[in-house]
Amino acid sequence: MWRFKNRYYRRVCYLMGAPFSITAYGGKTTCLKGMQAAFSEIARLEDILSRFKEDSPLSCLNRDPSGD
Repeated sequence: MWRFKNRYYRRVCYLMGAPFSITAYGGKTTCLKGMQAAFSEIARLEDILSRFKEDSPLSCLNRDPSGD
């Protein structure tokens, strides 16, 4: 009987107004840590680039493009 250590792991998270799906292949701990790191980075970018969050740097720039 064959035993495989690695498997596929899939997670979906709703960020930036859209579902993000990540599928990883490998050891469970490595895959889950990697997926969490990716989702954290997407959330960080959403905080910076969101047009819909009033306190995001992009919203501030759009309100006052001169930087004053």
